[in-house]
Amino acid sequence: MDGGFTIPCNTLEVTRLLRDFPEKDERKRVWFGYREAARRVVEPSLREQILHFGTLCLVR
Repeated sequence: MDGGFTIPCNTLEVTRLLRDFPEKDERKRVWFGYREAARRVVEPSLREQILHFGTLCLVR
């Protein structure tokens, strides 16, 4: 990473999706694999974090 600061990150397992949620008119929900998600991110540091996290999840 860029050596700035550390931010804790937690994971969660999605078991179901609700059709109706408070921000449904403000957000578009789309799911991607971690490589595609990283490709779509503009911020280089966040892109790196997504790729790193994705490879860690593959090890499990």
